[in-house]
Amino acid sequence: MRDDHTAQIRVRLNAAAAQIRARIDAKAAQIDRQLNEERGPLQVPIVPDIDLMMRLST
Repeated sequence: MRDDHTAQIRVRLNAAAAQIRARIDAKAAQIDRQLNEERGPLQVPIVPDIDLMMRLST
């Protein structure tokens, strides 16, 4: 009987945790969309590191 109760509690906690994770993911996606609208997608220029290339080539 006690194991059944523990299992029920575990199921409820896992369901609640899944709902919380889904809400966090949705909020993160919303914030990401807002940031992309405000500043555009993040663009990082690719600049070759000449010193590193020289050290790797030797």
